[in-house]
Amino acid sequence: MVRICKEESFHQRQGYEIMATLMEGTAEQKKMAQEAFERWWWPSLMMFGPHDGDSPRSSNA
Repeated sequence: MVRICKEESFHQRQGYEIMATLMEGTAEQKKMAQEAFERWWWPSLMMFGPHDGDSPRSSNA
């Protein structure tokens, strides 16, 4: 588990640093970064599965 947490922490930091760099760019680059963020936000959350109340595998459903 420690190895997995380190790996995921690396990915989180990499994403943060890329977005922070893009947000220091031109107005066009900032717009592109915002559009990419908005496009990928929901799919990124869905990688973790549905809310417990919406999951057929949850006793809360």
